[in-house]
Amino acid sequence: MYGLGEKGDDEFSLSKNNEDIQQMMATIGEKCSTWYRKEFHDEFLEMEQLKKDYDSLDYMTDSPSPFVIVSQNLSNSSHYDIGDEVNSITTWTEETLGNTLNWKFVFPNVSINNNPGKALVIILSDGLTISWNGALLRHGSSRTNERVKDGGSSFGFLMSRKKRKGIKL
Repeated sequence: MYGLGEKGDDEFSLSKNNEDIQQMMATIGEKCSTWYRKEFHDEFLEMEQLKKDYDSLDYMTDSPSPFVIVSQNLSNSSHYDIGDEVNSITTWTEETLGNTLNWKFVFPNVSINNNPGKALVIILSDGLTISWNGALLRHGSSRTNERVKDGGSSFGFLMSRKKRKGIKL
């Protein structure tokens, strides 16, 4: 996983003093803001409201979040993100469309129609975007395989708002 943008009161090292990455983050933030404002209106407004309490880095001012977490071929066990302050919004993409197999996002403690013992499993695809509260909903992602060896990676772009230590909200 790669962190880009703000990290507490500092900046993630990957984007620090790297103008190419900073320009890319500015572009991604601007494009995501336009789309998220339309498609995830309530979540976007919540991020925007909280953003007023933070000083964003210059290249992240048009982004709904002061940072972006980028995962590459991520597989992780189910967990809570207890530091999340608002709902996260994540968009998944593939370097080579249709190449990623067994690509799933899982909410193990969420059932549909009160069917106990069944998890909510979302089959991921390029461009799929969802929003959820990571502090309240246990979640994780499946191990992925590639249809064609060296056919490209799968990525997740997560925007959220983390609680800052020492600040009362």
